[in-house]
Amino acid sequence: MLKSLLIKNIALISSVQIDFARGLNVLSGETGAGKSIVIDSINLILGGRADKSLLRHGENAAYVEAVFDLDTEEARLALKELTGEEDETAVVSRTLDADGKSDARINGRAAALSMLRRFCSVLVDLHGQHEHQSLLKVSEHLRILDQFAPETAPLKTALSAELKALHKIEADLNSFGEDGEDRARRLDVLKFQIDEIEGAGLYEGEEEELKGRRELIVNQERILSGLSTANGLLSDENAEGVSASDALNRAAAALESVAEYSLEIEEYAEKLRTACDLADEALQGAAACAEGLDYSEKDADALEARLELIRNFKRKYGGSLDKINQFLEKARAEYDRISGGDAEIARLNKQKREVAGRARAVCGSLRVLREKAAVELETKIASELSDLSMKAHFKVVFNETVETPRFTADGFDTAEFLLSPNPGEPLKPLAKIISGGELSRFMLALKNIGAGAENTPTMIFDEIDTGISGRVGQAVACKMARIAKSRQVVCVTHMPQIAAMADRSFLISKSEQEEKTLTAVNTLDRTGFIAEIGRLTGGGGISVHAEKQAADMAEWAQKFKAAL
Repeated sequence: MLKSLLIKNIALISSVQIDFARGLNVLSGETGAGKSIVIDSINLILGGRADKSLLRHGENAAYVEAVFDLDTEEARLALKELTGEEDETAVVSRTLDADGKSDARINGRAAALSMLRRFCSVLVDLHGQHEHQSLLKVSEHLRILDQFAPETAPLKTALSAELKALHKIEADLNSFGEDGEDRARRLDVLKFQIDEIEGAGLYEGEEEELKGRRELIVNQERILSGLSTANGLLSDENAEGVSASDALNRAAAALESVAEYSLEIEEYAEKLRTACDLADEALQGAAACAEGLDYSEKDADALEARLELIRNFKRKYGGSLDKINQFLEKARAEYDRISGGDAEIARLNKQKREVAGRARAVCGSLRVLREKAAVELETKIASELSDLSMKAHFKVVFNETVETPRFTADGFDTAEFLLSPNPGEPLKPLAKIISGGELSRFMLALKNIGAGAENTPTMIFDEIDTGISGRVGQAVACKMARIAKSRQVVCVTHMPQIAAMADRSFLISKSEQEEKTLTAVNTLDRTGFIAEIGRLTGGGGISVHAEKQAADMAEWAQKFKAAL
């Protein structure tokens, strides 16, 4: 259950902590006092959108924190799955800054919003005004029905897999084209691509090798000049008729002639002889290198053409030789497949019929489960609405199954809710017949049935009493008390009957302090509780008569709850 809620710098709230009780928690107050701020704060905890407009004016950051007692095994398992922790309590927090950035945490650990929503969905079911409108959309009715038939979930997963396979088969069939001419054109394209890649004869490292040769061609004159200079310095004779190479050899011979007298001289003689050998090797290598640099303009053009071909292939078939080869293999495989087109098309059509048959069977099973769930839902809704002073007839109707249905992720079913709100009236679409008060009661009935199935520990209702008053209001209050007997309920209301049923009451009010407007949330004692019931009845808690009426209402409510 929701144990406490801390709100800081959200809208008109500076800092407020609300400590909730088990049973029915009622929040009331004047219109505009800030009841919606509390609901917005809870919605942030549940993973709702963090709009920076929620930030209190003049503040840099807002903070909301909720403490939950994990009363159910499902809640404790959800915490362990998401955080690895085993605990009886969870602290969920959300921070919002002036830039619109938010940070979510579960027990101090950073959590993605998807994680937050998944975890809180097993803790809280929040009913807001937007859910009223979803009831009026026929497209939502099948989704609502499936919530009361959990057995449909694995079937929809299986259907999703079959549809994925079906789409793949259809894509493969489409790749053959509509007729033989399309296939022939595709084969021509593939043949050209295969021949082009195979004929190019590309090999690994070729581009780098060509780029290296291009550097030699571009710098050919400079390289030849350097080689010539080095050769001249080593081989040209000086004024005495001796070249540098000859001088090295003579010096080596001179040291070798006296090397027998000193190990040190012998070492120098060996080094000098090595230098002579290296100089000779360098001369020969330079000469060979110069001969190899005999590139013509034609050679340069051929090299650039080859590099351009490689660049074009990389643009057309992939950014590397490996990707080009992968493209080639796929093209060969597709060519082989299409060239045997008739046989392959026949095989794919057979496979399509088999997959479509399995999908149709899953859809049929879905229809059976939904029809069974619809009968149960019709009975339960009628019973719930009867408790809420509506002698209504409710019906779920399905579309007629056609021979060649259009598969969707939900199967081939569509469903619509029909209602006769009064005896003797015909069944009509929900959106065309239901009033605001009837819609509120219908939603309350749905929520009560759904919560029973899901065992959600906490239910939150934001003004479920819209369009309701008088005797119907009393019936709604009694229903809320019954729900709160088995789970925690938090309810924002304007109705004195619901307020009187509260196990804990909170008054939301606003005031001006130092030219700033502040919203406060105060837990009501017995006196405040009676006064607030009186205000909601229209008496404002001023007259003795209004106070007596409020006290009588509270006493009746306590007796009703005690008898549950």
